[in-house]
Order: sequence, then structure tokens, then C-alpha cells
Amino acid sequence: MGFLQLGWSTANTNLFTSSIGGGLSVFAPMKSRPLDSFGLGASWAKINNQAFLYDQLNDSELMVQAYAQLHLAGNVYLTPSITVFR
Repeated sequence: MGFLQLGWSTANTNLFTSSIGGGLSVFAPMKSRPLDSFGLGASWAKINNQAFLYDQLNDSELMVQAYAQLHLAGNVYLTPSITVFR
């Protein structure tokens, strides 16, 4: 399963003015573990150019995240993730 998202705003109060992102998830990748899932996603966003934000932050942000949702027992899952920002 995959997704794509787009965002845009002209509001002065938003942290970002535009963004694009997408990702993929794989459910039940192994027959022996039908309740597990794994995913990878990425997004890019342009920071609002208001002076108080622009002086403190980069002009844009890139984020990449990978996750695993591992079924332990019943309704209990372990979900480790790794996220990298630039």
C-alpha cells in the first residue's frame, strides 16, 4: 500500500508553506508473521519565510523514516522507527 500527500498554505502562522511526501507500507511480509508490517516514507517541506522562523531554521526540511510494526501477542505490538532530518 502506498500514499502521496501534498500541502500548501499562505497562512503566516503555519510552520511550513508547502510540502510533498509519500511512502510505502508492506503488510504481512512473511507468511509466518501475518500481523507484522514494515514501511518507508519521505517528505520535504518549505519553511514559512516569516523572519522569526527563517532566522532560526533552514529554508526547507527533508525527513525520511523507516518503521516496523511487530506483533508480540494479542493486541500488543512493538513499533521501532528510525527518522532522519536534514
